[in-house]
Amino acid sequence: MRRSVVLIGLLLAACGRAPPESAKAAPPAPPTHNWAAMRGKTYLYYPRAHAEGGRAAAEATVVRYLGRQPDGAFLVSEGEGAALVLASCLLPCEEARVRGGGMEHTGPFGGDSVTRAALDDAVKGRLEVFVPAAQPQDR
Repeated sequence: MRRSVVLIGLLLAACGRAPPESAKAAPPAPPTHNWAAMRGKTYLYYPRAHAEGGRAAAEATVVRYLGRQPDGAFLVSEGEGAALVLASCLLPCEEARVRGGGMEHTGPFGGDSVTRAALDDAVKGRLEVFVPAAQPQDR
């Protein structure tokens, strides 16, 4: 009986103690993706300068991953305002082909560009393929 009382006393005393430092919740790990927000299979990216506090009012770039193409290229669409641009790269993705909005360019992309961030996410499997809804056909 005395053992039970001592054991209960020890348990009650332990309940009032703060948990050890190792048992406290660790801060959340930084995200492994580059996008700022996700809505369904549409992703929002901000320029790195905005994310680091360099620009107060930067508009998000809407990105959709269109999948891997028959030639092996990763393809994303980027919309900013009314402009729509397609960007693609082949492994090892050191340069991108960008076309749309009256331009077509293939070359190395900046290390902190939205295009680079989106294609990096696509290559690393961090984006889901966007499939547009079927359009009703006129009869």
